[in-house]
Amino acid sequence: ATTRSDRDECRQDDRGVVRVANPPGLSRCFVSCPDLTPDDHVPCVTDADDAFLLVNVILTKRPRQNDRGGQWTFTDVFVYRAGPGAPLLHLLPRPYPVSLHANHVGVLSCGEHCLIVMPKVQFEADGFSTETESWSTKAARVACDLEWHGVYFHHTKVFSIGGSSLAWVDLRHDILLCDELGENHPTMRLIQLPPLTPTNKVTFRSSSDGTMMPPLDLICDVTCTDGWFRFVKMEGPESDGDGSNTITQFRWTATMSKTMTCSANWELCGTINSADLSATGSCFLPEFGLEGHH
Repeated sequence: ATTRSDRDECRQDDRGVVRVANPPGLSRCFVSCPDLTPDDHVPCVTDADDAFLLVNVILTKRPRQNDRGGQWTFTDVFVYRAGPGAPLLHLLPRPYPVSLHANHVGVLSCGEHCLIVMPKVQFEADGFSTETESWSTKAARVACDLEWHGVYFHHTKVFSIGGSSLAWVDLRHDILLCDELGENHPTMRLIQLPPLTPTNKVTFRSSSDGTMMPPLDLICDVTCTDGWFRFVKMEGPESDGDGSNTITQFRWTATMSKTMTCSANWELCGTINSADLSATGSCFLPEFGLEGHH
């Protein structure tokens, strides 16, 4: 495990611990922040690329008040660098150019340095360079498939897809790609995701006014490896309303599709049913103590 510390905006010492594990184990990141209370959000790793991790800490109780007499909500963004050299935990300096949301910020490795990137609805990208220690805004070229989309994009996750490109995922609709981030005018384009299955369209439907949208990360996910996006979605058995599916209610079917990052044509990879799985060869993830960490 490696441990590094830095100070947040209120000069509190924050500490990050990273424990790396080889597959099929999971690497773990723990964050210790003196300001955190049980009412605060849990710190989370929102993106990783090469030797860099992005850690977001959202604090709701700060000494500064807003215009309505309440407390501002602040997001501290830390960059953890595993190497080369000694590990480093670095707090991104304020003022941030936009109001940060934890799942909007992506990191792109540039050798010993990195770029921190956030897309904006005006088809621009705000970025912070650890090499120049400064923020900048770049106007993006917009692909024709993005012009109609407007602002109806709800970020779920962000990750690097290789080279100088980042992908922001809206699990309900699309993948937003931002290419050539190292250039003066990056390019934004969309890849539409395969539709939800009929059962999930009902179970996870939005409210009538569109203000409430159940999160979809429990039933689907998007990854990228070797130039291919892979979309996995799970669906439970349909109910006929008489309770006869009690025995099978914990069963599911998973379907995976894929498309190249330069394409938008999804092809079916395969489908598997939980009833066909065997426990043979399964392994349990190790448990870590969480005392003093989040």
